[in-house]
Amino acid sequence: MAEKKLRPFRLAVFQEAGSGKHKVAWIEAYGRNITIERVSDIPSGLPEIIDEPEEFISADFKGDLILNFLRHPDLSEYLVKICNARGIPVIASGQHIPGAICPFTCCGLGRRKGLGAYGEQFGLPEYDAEIKNGRIKGLHV
Repeated sequence: MAEKKLRPFRLAVFQEAGSGKHKVAWIEAYGRNITIERVSDIPSGLPEIIDEPEEFISADFKGDLILNFLRHPDLSEYLVKICNARGIPVIASGQHIPGAICPFTCCGLGRRKGLGAYGEQFGLPEYDAEIKNGRIKGLHV
């Protein structure tokens, strides 16, 4: 019987002045069955208030999950609004944006349904500890 090949889990990354480049490199090096469909890099030196965020973020992106490394609140909120309207989960680590998944850091992301291969491979590690006589005998990650 032929083995069914799974479609790679698709990520889109939005960053400001390379703010997500280390995370992208980590995903490319260690992610399995994950493709980064798009990295949108917005330059630094943005105005304090952005009235028309669509001038910076095009809504034509695709992905099963969006990683938001944008620092400007107007752009972050606009990105989350687009993602929510399209039913795409968005992770905005260290931010507080209604409608986004906002762990304190990317590494602090707990296991959640709907995050596919990314959610299974990245975030808080899960482990089982073997205890014998009040001491750790083994640790399985």
